[in-house]
Amino acid sequence: MNRFFQRLTSDVLRAAAQSAAAQHIPLAEANHHEPGTALWAQFNEAYAAGTGQEGA
Repeated sequence: MNRFFQRLTSDVLRAAAQSAAAQHIPLAEANHHEPGTALWAQFNEAYAAGTGQEGA
């Protein structure tokens, strides 16, 4: 089995969040890990940008 690991960078996190938003995956389902952390907040911001609901 081929395993692939990728460093979690801001670009990777943003792409994952926007992909989830584009697929209409609910935010609570897409980002349920480590609530309140900086990465959690960054994911939420990128998700909102992906849905066109920035600042919502």
